[in-house]
Amino acid sequence: MFFTRAYYQIKPFLPWHLRMALRRFVAKAKLKRFGDVWPISQSAAPPPPGWPGWPEGKKFALVLTHDVEGQKGLDNCRQLAELEMRLGFQSSFNFIPEGEYSTPRELRDFLTAHGFEVGVHDLRHDGKLYNSHSNFSRCARRINHYLKEWNAVGFRSGLMHHNLEWLQELDVLYDASTFDTDFFEPQPDGVDTIFPFWVPAPDLERGALDAESGTSTKPGYIELPYTLPQDSTLFLLFREKTIETWKKKLDWVADRGGMALVNVHPDYLRFEGQPATARNFPTEYYERFLQYARQRYGASIWQVLPKVVATFARNAFDGEARRRLRTESSVLEPEQTLFVSTSGHREAIDSRDEDSRRPKIDAGSISQPATMTAVKSVLMIGYMEYTGDARVIREAEAGLAGGFEVDVIGLRDAVIPNIKEYRGVRLVNVNQFRYQGSGRFRYVLSYLEFFIRCLFKTTFLCLRKRYVAVHVNNMPDFFVFCALLPKLMGAKVLLDIHDPMAETFASKFKSGKKSFFYKLLLWEERLSAAFADGIITVHDPVKDHILVKHGMRPESIEVIANFADEQLFRVQENYVINGALRMIFHGSVIERYGLSNLMLALSKVRNRDRIFMKIIGAGDFSGRLKEMIASLSLGDIVEFENRCYPLRQIPQQLSTFNLGLVPMEISEITEYILPLKLLEYISMGIPPVTVRNTAIGHYFKEGDCFFYKPEQPESLSTLLDYLVEHPDVLKTHREKTLALRPKFLWSTQKEKYIRYLQKLLCRP
Repeated sequence: MFFTRAYYQIKPFLPWHLRMALRRFVAKAKLKRFGDVWPISQSAAPPPPGWPGWPEGKKFALVLTHDVEGQKGLDNCRQLAELEMRLGFQSSFNFIPEGEYSTPRELRDFLTAHGFEVGVHDLRHDGKLYNSHSNFSRCARRINHYLKEWNAVGFRSGLMHHNLEWLQELDVLYDASTFDTDFFEPQPDGVDTIFPFWVPAPDLERGALDAESGTSTKPGYIELPYTLPQDSTLFLLFREKTIETWKKKLDWVADRGGMALVNVHPDYLRFEGQPATARNFPTEYYERFLQYARQRYGASIWQVLPKVVATFARNAFDGEARRRLRTESSVLEPEQTLFVSTSGHREAIDSRDEDSRRPKIDAGSISQPATMTAVKSVLMIGYMEYTGDARVIREAEAGLAGGFEVDVIGLRDAVIPNIKEYRGVRLVNVNQFRYQGSGRFRYVLSYLEFFIRCLFKTTFLCLRKRYVAVHVNNMPDFFVFCALLPKLMGAKVLLDIHDPMAETFASKFKSGKKSFFYKLLLWEERLSAAFADGIITVHDPVKDHILVKHGMRPESIEVIANFADEQLFRVQENYVINGALRMIFHGSVIERYGLSNLMLALSKVRNRDRIFMKIIGAGDFSGRLKEMIASLSLGDIVEFENRCYPLRQIPQQLSTFNLGLVPMEISEITEYILPLKLLEYISMGIPPVTVRNTAIGHYFKEGDCFFYKPEQPESLSTLLDYLVEHPDVLKTHREKTLALRPKFLWSTQKEKYIRYLQKLLCRP
């Protein structure tokens, strides 16, 4: 907020063209980074659980809103309303009460008399409404005055600033200050849903309006996010000359039965006879959009005012249901559609799974030591984006289930940069993105940068909250020293070795065990392990074949197996066997995962017309993979989606495939890898194809998986052709996979982790 406040202090002195040029420069950079989730974010599509659908069997809702920012916009309001009336539409006009213009009563009366809605847009539209809570409360009293005077029930903040908790002080039916996805706003944290959602007040039993303070004490309000890009973004910022982006997003929302809410500013419309400038666009764009919506969807549109949609959404769940959702739901799950929100954060319910709500301790299965009577806090640290790291997510949520509060320090999320909380876990991200290059020196610098940032974050947090444990995820191991102050204050430090760093980096950078680099990393691991109070790792072969040989005592290492979450990776319902192979690979796109040999194998299959391969992921091998797909002419059977999905979106991406590919090049480090994707495929009942290494051989016997020889790509080609020609074999292996599933359930490891954490805290 500091930079936002500073900007509004100097904004009056900056020429409009300079401001817009700067915005375009920043926007183009953001578009390169976030183009895959704007203007469409696939994760915003699912309807909230219990959603009844739109009234009268309508396919989707279309909601039109207009924010009037200046005198020019005010002058255009009547013409805009007449245009919409002529085309058979109705909309809401939001006016600034104490801005540069005065809203005539005659205009408000004209609009309401002709079936339009009047709402309040900020107070002064000066960017200062949210400078402080006390300032917001003072402004809220004035806003409530205008809401009552104008007989309005809707509000939208200027610049789409928002704080969903503070907005409880407004006496409104709905707020419209958020969006599903829009990284070009000053506060770019989208709510990631194309549906309305309920925002309950902290105290649901409070009355409607406090007469003494003038602020609202209603039990909550409906949030209506805009879901189509704003006109200013498309036609002023990006200077688009067509409405194709609007049409594409409208069709996407309509196909998913959502709410298409658009915000068009009368200030930027250029009606006939008005001069063309860089600050406006032809009214024909908006007119063509309305005509397109009517001609394509006709009577299937529920085209009503925002207050009508808000009333419908409010009544979709009665008060008792809302109270139940408020009590039981977890806060903030960005990949899911949101219906209930508290404390300015998002709240979600996964209709597929009762356990997706905030985990609760099972008192019957997990014993609590007598000393643990109060809620205690655990801090987790890792060089990772939390929403995409399956193991860290599972352990953090296990901590919640064990009765702990859990904070996590990680990298800034590239997809959801401002995320603060995720399914009950508080996120304290450093302002740094993951390095994905191949330079050894750059890796070291990136780790050192994170270490320094994390050290300061940990020290600061520790001075404000006492942690009983700090769980540090490698790589690298030396992040344990970020926990120096917590350890001095009595916290237990737990080192979680996902990947042995010496072997991993020696393999990555082609260094032998006699090299100085390898010995330095081995020393780093031993020093870090000596500093830690406890050590856990991902499976037995890593413990027995690597860590113990590095000099760690076997009894000091606990194995918490990296199994898939069976509640998330559920058995695939519609598994198809029809003589065609639909194969999937997801995860890190790096050289040692055998993607080169996979491409060579696919180039040699005979049944090319019955084989399809999809690869989802990112990593430093992405460029080379794209080159191989092109050079081997595999574009017709291989699709490479070069991106990473948040963990909870992955099962949906896997659900239509009938074979999981887990290729690998065998080396000193991959010899001991048990790929999580292998276990996720098994959890979903998708037969896997993989290679045989020490770790996989420890858990799987001959016949449990389809195995091929990693040094012989033709062995994989032969296997795939055989499966195409013998679909009964795939059916048999599907049954074997389902039989294997109970051996690899995260629920067993979850309880083991909680018990280990409790045991660690009881040590002197």
